[in-house]
Amino acid sequence: MKNRFFLLVGIGVLLAMSSCSRDNDPLVVKRGEPATLKLTLKGTDVNTRAITPVVSQTEENEVNRVTVGLFKTNSGEVGKTDIIKEFVFADGNPTTIEIKGAIIHGTADDGNRDVVVVANADENTFAGAATKTEFLSRLINLKQTMTNLPMVGDGNKTLSTDIVNPAKLTINLTRMVARVQLSSLSTDFDPAGQYPNAKFKADGIYLYKANGTSQANGTVSNPLDGWIYQDPISLAYTLRDVFSTPFEVPKSPAYTINHYFYTFPNEFPSPIDLTFDDATRLVIRGTFDNDGDFNTTSDQSTSFYPVVVNRILRQLTPAEIAGGNYNTGIKRNTIYSISVVIKNKGVDNPYIIIDPGYLIITLEPQDWLLTIDQPVDF
Repeated sequence: MKNRFFLLVGIGVLLAMSSCSRDNDPLVVKRGEPATLKLTLKGTDVNTRAITPVVSQTEENEVNRVTVGLFKTNSGEVGKTDIIKEFVFADGNPTTIEIKGAIIHGTADDGNRDVVVVANADENTFAGAATKTEFLSRLINLKQTMTNLPMVGDGNKTLSTDIVNPAKLTINLTRMVARVQLSSLSTDFDPAGQYPNAKFKADGIYLYKANGTSQANGTVSNPLDGWIYQDPISLAYTLRDVFSTPFEVPKSPAYTINHYFYTFPNEFPSPIDLTFDDATRLVIRGTFDNDGDFNTTSDQSTSFYPVVVNRILRQLTPAEIAGGNYNTGIKRNTIYSISVVIKNKGVDNPYIIIDPGYLIITLEPQDWLLTIDQPVDF
């Protein structure tokens, strides 16, 4: 299903390009031509597999800081930075803002600009970027605050010299992150199986190998382990939910308190590396007890249940295959909603991948091999 993600705010970015002039004649342009551009930011659809939202869409739409970059496209100066400007919005709702610059006469500069807008990056992230390439290569840190998610969009427009009727450009912003969420957790141990009386107590849920940094161009790096990841500067962004009191995962009804994390993309290579060494996993950790009494430690062990995000093991429909969104790893601006049923003992570390194993057994009773007559006389 698709949830409409509409950025409930519009940004009018007015670029009133000023120029040098004589003090006694402010209307005479000496070097530059006044030029204007009105820029509106707009949200796009979010790809989603979520059954119910776990957070407010309005909160995830908030824009607190905007960095606007304008880059020249004329011959000899392609990609050269013209303007970088930051704007802060205390209420998360941008308003009309103004940037000043100039088009230089006597050059090939006709006012055409590539425009890049990044929302919710840290302060001064793009300061000093001399080119569009450098601007797009600046690192943006992963955030777990739903009201401060990094977004990006771009476009191209020739600036207008009419300040009354500025050129207009709409920028579609999309989130640079995905949301991974555990939406349902339950157990279903087979009463006729190896662990008929087993129980599992969960003590934490976290992301493993979630990319922690991304460039504005989408290049990602710095895989994080949410369970051991510690950073005094960003403790609020740890990728884990820890239960101070472990809870027994029920069979029915399922545990449905949603646990969610934001992460930068991590798409599978093609063809898929079946070791999944670099894949992002949602991991459930806890204590597995063979007989379910939790009285002795001899039959208890720490178990991990790692789920490779967006590795779909069921048969895909033709439409799902054609869409190219399934079995591809984590893509930006997408929600991955995961439901887990624990039926067996987990593994002893999150590096190991658990796959269901399937075997079809056909039973064919055989005819009597031989009939032997055995007469006996007494």
